Amino acid sequence: MQAKHQDQAIVERIKSGEMQALDEVYLQYKPDFEKWVRHHFPLFANTIEDIYHEIIIKFYNNIASGKYVEARSSLKTYLFAIGKYEIYDRTRAKQKKRELDERFFPDIPEEVEDESYQEEMVKQMQSQIDHLSDRCRTLVRYYYFEARSIEEITELMDFKSKKQTSQEKWRCLSKLKSLLR
Repeated sequence: MQAKHQDQAIVERIKSGEMQALDEVYLQYKPDFEKWVRHHFPLFANTIEDIYHEIIIKFYNNIASGKYVEARSSLKTYLFAIGKYEIYDRTRAKQKKRELDERFFPDIPEEVEDESYQEEMVKQMQSQIDHLSDRCRTLVRYYYFEARSIEEITELMDFKSKKQTSQEKWRCLSKLKSLLR
């Protein structure tokens, strides 16, 4: 019960503009978060640190905007939940990028780590994306670069059904693939 009161006190200090309280949260939970992530996810240290920064920013924004309501769980659990979903979002976006790479650059071995080569391939693809219709360009951007789901795209682009969205995505990707050859 005392931990819950301490969490509430920290949140109240942050609400009142005391940024030192946010620094305390940052320092208090960072080692545990890093350890937890390393145990559950295969991520690099700099990625873990980036994610932790995002967590603290989202936590602060949730407090500032009034979205943070007295949590049913501890502050630590709340922060870790934000982190878990941030990792899932990044993993989903990375998976979509990998699918895009495999579709359009199948001859490139996975072990190619040359950043300049990768940048060149992305530039080539982006220049070809410009040759697509506005609708196709938007669909490809939503699906692969923003990692949006078919359901989200259906709604955003006013398709009649998920099936229609999937068919249009396939047509756009086929067109893009032919432009890259």
